[in-house]
Amino acid sequence: MIVVLVGVLGFAGVGSAVAVASSSTAAAVSSSGCVADDSFTRMVNADSLDLYGEVNCPDPVKHTSGSLFATMGGSPRQIAGFSLDHRGRVGDQVDPCSLPGGSDLPGAKVTLKLVLSQPPPARDWTFHYTLPDDRAAPLLAGGSSPPHGTTVQAGDTIKIHITASEPTDEGPQEGIEDIQLTGPDGLIDSADYGKHPIACDRSRLSKTLTTTYTVPEHPPAVIHLTAIAHDFAGNESIPLTADFPTGHNAWTVSFDLDRHNPVCPETETGTGTLTVAANGTVQGTTSGNYTVGGTCRVPYSRAGSFTGIVTGTFAANQFHITFFMILVDNAVLGTPLTVPLTSSTTASASGTDQQLPAGIYRTYKVTLKRAG
Repeated sequence: MIVVLVGVLGFAGVGSAVAVASSSTAAAVSSSGCVADDSFTRMVNADSLDLYGEVNCPDPVKHTSGSLFATMGGSPRQIAGFSLDHRGRVGDQVDPCSLPGGSDLPGAKVTLKLVLSQPPPARDWTFHYTLPDDRAAPLLAGGSSPPHGTTVQAGDTIKIHITASEPTDEGPQEGIEDIQLTGPDGLIDSADYGKHPIACDRSRLSKTLTTTYTVPEHPPAVIHLTAIAHDFAGNESIPLTADFPTGHNAWTVSFDLDRHNPVCPETETGTGTLTVAANGTVQGTTSGNYTVGGTCRVPYSRAGSFTGIVTGTFAANQFHITFFMILVDNAVLGTPLTVPLTSSTTASASGTDQQLPAGIYRTYKVTLKRAG
């Protein structure tokens, strides 16, 4: 009789069937005619390995017996003895770290030795298996004081804790290599846990970063914090985010909007103020001077001063705003623009927009500065 234990070559993903792997494609046959076929082997979780083989002996064999040994380095240790009839499954569930030279790291090799004493002649077989690769990204959980969504002000301190954990139900895992926390001005804090994982040090599978963030002077409308983690296999977590609105924020604005038209060129130059609410809504007022050539906007084409309003939103570090210039008889001209932040206290944009009909285009220059 021969018992073959299958190799560890796959792992189960969340909600998926357990991966089944085989160490060979052909059955092994003993001199007594017993056949050992590959059977199920799986990583139940990061510290449990199921090893099984199935024996099928023909008549007149009525009984089989023997022992199973395993090692990952050093002298093999007996895992189980077996005494079966002519057919049955043999094996056990083991913690790889309990084996001599044990390792729970992906890529570690297990050597199995099956000693068959009955039926005669006695003999033994050796098999080698490799723990599967780590293809699962770390999972993030965290919290803060005050909690996500709380309105904060300049000088306030936010306490943050972030825990990165390897999904141990998806086979052997390399372990957490780093955790990073970023904010409006880049990296806030990070923790590195070495360059190489340590076998059977289960603390590598879950790490927690505890840190603080102080809201700066002249903060953005929303403090947006983002955490990510990597494992030693290079898998990156899905980001974990938290937002802290800072209430209304005042900005000054200056702008120069020119409409290039061979018949009727227009220029709008002005200044103003605007505020960004906690929900990102932008509102403001402007004033300035307006010039126009030709008579294409009669009766609204006379040059002079104007007042206006600004509306829009602030999101993803960009102002999406429209300048409305109010002219004589309440004629309203709208100019939509996107103005990205260039620092935590300034935003600017300049360029050229092609417009229809052909030959007509707009140039613009807009600068926003945080007030105060």
